[in-house]
Amino acid sequence: MMMKGAVLDFNRSSGEGLIRGDDGTRYAFSATDFKSEAAPKPGQTVDFEVKDGRATAIYALATKGMTIDMNDAAQRISAFAKEAKVDATAKKVLENLKGGPKDRIGVGLSAAAILCLFLPFLHVPFLGSVSLIETAWGKLLFVIALGLAFLCYQGMDRKWVKVAACAFAAVALINSWAIIADLSSVDNLTNAFMGASRNRRSFLELLAFGFYATLVSTALLMASAFLRKKAHTTQA
Repeated sequence: MMMKGAVLDFNRSSGEGLIRGDDGTRYAFSATDFKSEAAPKPGQTVDFEVKDGRATAIYALATKGMTIDMNDAAQRISAFAKEAKVDATAKKVLENLKGGPKDRIGVGLSAAAILCLFLPFLHVPFLGSVSLIETAWGKLLFVIALGLAFLCYQGMDRKWVKVAACAFAAVALINSWAIIADLSSVDNLTNAFMGASRNRRSFLELLAFGFYATLVSTALLMASAFLRKKAHTTQA
């Protein structure tokens, strides 16, 4: 007897499922009886035959529009996460966050480096004090320092801490030279209008406390990354 209905449930592990026919009866079926290429999905409209109280020769019927099976999507995402070991990594990260920082010195120095970015970095004639965080380079340093703090908090492999510290130092150096060059040009331009004076400040004197603090924090980060041994880590 031919009949139409909808898939109520399907267990991938056992290969068994249930179909509710248009007559209101539930019919059990096996995956081997599902003739369509794709696996059965809950809510899917099907055409089937009834034999000995079970659904056989089951074919999925075309549906209008696009339908998304959230249960199937969740199962696929979960399977992918387990295969890629993403779930294990996420679990370890969460456990480490609950356990507190593994490298307190590294986290503290990263926080200090971030603080330095907000300090007055230089004094520009007619503009006053400017912090490094206002520049694109400063924002990049902020992101790198956050990443470095996370690595130290998690007690990650020392090589990643070294890479992050080197990236911070490289950007800080490039930025410092760029700032000095720009400030020198501004200073020369200012004196061209105002007239040179023996009492005029050099561009190095125009650098503010944040500039020196950033250099010191960068040096300390490098020393911490390369001179200290790997911080103690707990097994997740």
